[in-house]
Amino acid sequence: AISSGSGVSLLKNFARHAPSLIAGAGLYVLGPKGPHFLLGIIASTIVFAYLTMFLTGTSIDDAQDMSFFWKKEEVMMSTEAKAFVYGPPSAFGLWSPAVLRKICWPAFMNGLADVIAMSVIYLLRCSLHAAALNKCAAKMKKNGAGEAHPLSSANG
Repeated sequence: AISSGSGVSLLKNFARHAPSLIAGAGLYVLGPKGPHFLLGIIASTIVFAYLTMFLTGTSIDDAQDMSFFWKKEEVMMSTEAKAFVYGPPSAFGLWSPAVLRKICWPAFMNGLADVIAMSVIYLLRCSLHAAALNKCAAKMKKNGAGEAHPLSSANG
């Protein structure tokens, strides 16, 4: 959308992702206050999605055509994969052709971009969290509070 050069396309995609940005901001603000907020925000995103569809008169087929939901064909398994009976792993464990046939590859490929994006976000979060911990530990050590900290090497 950014490389298309179309402002309309950019606004359309921003509008499409605005609910997830709002939910993310809500999780950022309310998440530390308690785990019940996490469940509430996730449940509310589902309720608001179907409420929006109801209020705008959008059918599930229309939403699937606009790529808001996956189509049945995108997540269906082949008939030979359904007939597969799982047994003990063979010589190469989970990489055997029998196990690989059981995977719904269309669903795997459709979800791969989201998994990669979430992995990058998680890696960024971990690196920022580690930097914040190092800064906090250095500040505590400088102030002389490092000895009282339970994770301090002076205690262990």
